[in-house]
Amino acid sequence: MIPCERNRWTVIPAIRREIARILVEEFSMPQREVAELLNLSEAAISNYLRKKRGRLVKLNRKALREIKKVAREIAEKKSGKPLDRNFCRLCRIASGGD
Repeated sequence: MIPCERNRWTVIPAIRREIARILVEEFSMPQREVAELLNLSEAAISNYLRKKRGRLVKLNRKALREIKKVAREIAEKKSGKPLDRNFCRLCRIASGGD
């Protein structure tokens, strides 16, 4: 299995979970708005927040720091584009490749 395939089921959900948590808890965004920004369903956001998704990987400090920067940019710009632009980089950091 190539790294991106493995990350699809483990690292990517952990990144989405952390971004959703930050946007809801630290930026007081409604789950509906977070779902729209991340192009996910409200149910997916709810599952991330209840840790029913994205709990298989514990993110390292560097990944958490970078994820927080991206989440802040998403909140400030009200756009999911910062995540789109940074997803591969975040995934590499979270999986220990950068």
